[in-house]
Formats: sequence, C-alpha cells, structure tokens
Amino acid sequence: MRISELKLGDTIPASSFTLKPDKIKDYLEAVEESSGYFTQWSQGEIAPPIACASLAMASLFKNIEFPEGAVHLSQEITLHKPVKVGQTFFCHASVIRNQVRRDLRIMTMQLEISDEGGEEVLESKTGFILSEPGSKVS
Repeated sequence: MRISELKLGDTIPASSFTLKPDKIKDYLEAVEESSGYFTQWSQGEIAPPIACASLAMASLFKNIEFPEGAVHLSQEITLHKPVKVGQTFFCHASVIRNQVRRDLRIMTMQLEISDEGGEEVLESKTGFILSEPGSKVS
C-alpha cells in the first residue's frame, strides 16, 4: 500500500517487535550516542525511548510504500514508563493529519505502543512531507 492512499482516520494494522540488544547497539551507533547513559545492551536494561519509537515505525511501515524524496519532518514522543532491552511491544498507528498543498502531502501519524501486558508505554506523533505522484517536486 502507498502511504498517499491513507486517509484521515485510517489505521495501519497492528504489529509487534522486540527491542533486541543488537538493534539497540545499532541504534546507538547510528545516532552517535556519547553520553554513556545507554551503555548496557543486555536483557532488562533501560533502552532509549526513541529507539523504541524508531523500531515501532519500522515494524508498522514495513508494508507501506513511501515515495522517493519523502522527508521525516517531526517526532513527538510521550513516554509513560521506561522501555527495556528484550521487551516485546505491540503498536498501531492512525492518520491524524493528511493535507495536500500544491504538490506536497503533509501527513501526521499517531503511534501507540504497549507492552506485553497491554499497558501503554509510549505514544508518538510522526510527521512526513511527501511529494504527490505526478507532481513536479523532485
């Protein structure tokens, strides 16, 4: 499915993912984490909340086609409780903004992430700018 086909209020089917130590290590290297706060990648250690949000997006959007040149515009995260390495999470997303201006689509998705017990851990609003098919934007 193309992301531009989603309409206001549409939902992306629920997905699950696990915060595996190797994924946390990869994330910390990618963002060049230097504070030393998240140095433990073993089971049960606190993980970066943004890594959790990133893995949730990757899990949810794996079957969503983004147009070339899509830009991740914003990320707003509300953390309700710590996320830990080794935990499995369940997430779903819905479209809360979908506007077209000229040749660009501005879209915001609301992500809700829960732990194995069904308790909400994190919620996130993620914004994108997408070129419309057939537009002159490159």
